[in-house]
Amino acid sequence: MQPEITEDQLKSLKLFAIYCQGYGADEVNHTIYTMNCEEDWRDNEFYPTNGISSIEGYDRINEVLDQIIDQNELFENSVTDCENRGQLVFNIDCKERTLTINAWEWQYGYNESSASWTLEEIKEDDEDYYNEVIQVFEMLGDGRTASVSFEGGGDSGSLDNYMDIEGQSEDISAGLEDLLYRLLASHYGGWENNEGSRGDFIFNPSDGEIQLEFLENTEEEVSVPLNFTIKF
Repeated sequence: MQPEITEDQLKSLKLFAIYCQGYGADEVNHTIYTMNCEEDWRDNEFYPTNGISSIEGYDRINEVLDQIIDQNELFENSVTDCENRGQLVFNIDCKERTLTINAWEWQYGYNESSASWTLEEIKEDDEDYYNEVIQVFEMLGDGRTASVSFEGGGDSGSLDNYMDIEGQSEDISAGLEDLLYRLLASHYGGWENNEGSRGDFIFNPSDGEIQLEFLENTEEEVSVPLNFTIKF
């Protein structure tokens, strides 16, 4: 991109570089986090790259950075999709008198896996659970299936407390819920942590199985090219 910046902004950046050098910094970084193509969070600190203490910003330099963001539509240009979280990192080289802005975003995806458990396997584990599943299979009869969905993330998650049977909802028992949580944990321990996961348990009487369709959510930090460097 071709950066847009005014002479007054260049002058303010030069003065800020001198200000940072007064604290012993040759180069500083400042990060702004974004969400939905808007600012999500920032602190007022600039962090020298040579390990000395952070330097507090002031109103004029914050105003200049905000102006540069608006003039160059950096919040929009720093992500490929406004639903992605992102960050802008402002690097000010106080000796070389350059401002470089880099961008990263967190892109979402998923890893798919599956598992299944037969009635015999469930019975070997616990006969009470086996009886719970038999009741569901008998209710469904031949030719029908039922599903129970789950979703989790950020260290919490839950199963739906009902099953879907061809568009109709049917409450599930506490025993059946316990079984599904055990099966879920055996397939992927920590399924509810961090980015989390989602999926469905399918009750299939014709096959005599409970099937799991599992999607592990993923989030990857990816560099977004801005090519934003100016001298001041």
